[in-house]
Amino acid sequence: MPDKQPSPATAELNAVTGIGSGAVLGGGLCRYCSKPVSDADAAVTHSYWQGMKFLCHKNCKAAGEKSEALECQTLDADCNDCRHYKRGTSAPTQISRYKNHKGEWVEIVYKPEIWIGGHCLKFDKPTTAYPKKWTGHECFEHRRGEPPNKELSHER
Repeated sequence: MPDKQPSPATAELNAVTGIGSGAVLGGGLCRYCSKPVSDADAAVTHSYWQGMKFLCHKNCKAAGEKSEALECQTLDADCNDCRHYKRGTSAPTQISRYKNHKGEWVEIVYKPEIWIGGHCLKFDKPTTAYPKKWTGHECFEHRRGEPPNKELSHER
């Protein structure tokens, strides 16, 4: 019996994660609907917070990613995703320079993921937003104002 070749999505996931063929994150089940994923219907998706790669069905990917983002943003309860937040400007890029052990100058560029100079329209006060970070503001109202996609809920 010849070895079964993994789907392109499985092969990509295995190459990036270093996992051997056949073993993928999620155990061959769709991240969003928890049903088995065939090689012909496989796609790669990324988790919202850490960007880890998982398998999902091609048809589940867009709605699943949107639903996961909404759920995670609601848990974060940060001004960045609040309907009352008026965005300011992105924080400036920070550049550090130092000499390495060979005496060569090395430059490190860091772009913080925060928005400064924003304004809370609900409380009429200046505020800063931190994308993909938990701040847990009790006053948070999601900017989309819609519940997560019930078609992809993990209820069985």
